[in-house]
Amino acid sequence: MERAAANPAGHFEHVILVDPPTSARAAELVAAAREDWDEPGAGEGAPGFLHPSWTEAELPFSLQALAERFPTRNGVGRIYRALREAGEASGVELREALAGGGAHPLAPETAARSFRVLRELDLVSGEPNRGDGAVGVVSSEGTDLERSAAFRAYSDELSETQQYLERRKQP
Repeated sequence: MERAAANPAGHFEHVILVDPPTSARAAELVAAAREDWDEPGAGEGAPGFLHPSWTEAELPFSLQALAERFPTRNGVGRIYRALREAGEASGVELREALAGGGAHPLAPETAARSFRVLRELDLVSGEPNRGDGAVGVVSSEGTDLERSAAFRAYSDELSETQQYLERRKQP
């Protein structure tokens, strides 16, 4: 919703919001879009209809899905260990390592955020280049993830969003 702020429906007649807005800003965008769209029967050129369909039953799932978008200690550790085991990684091996290894891969956005944390902490070097670059672990020294400004910012954003959703009620 936040990415499509100017015209959330684009050229679609109906847009269904399955997930609740994850911030006050996103909720404002939904409210503004609903107010600005023409009423039924407005004729040609009417942008369409926005249908919020989520209920409070979706909140726990939304919270869980949201948490998977941000780097966690576990996710950053998974990527670090996979990169360490791979050595200097590129190609398919790099993409697999950035996914965190294992049966449940991390989302590409989460992997990129986790790599940023590792780079800020000087634990890795190289450029992932969307999985086509080359990356390697340069330090095995233990460190505190809180030393990374990115990790702190991601953690703060996740916490704020979780708190917002936990307070959220169906409109």
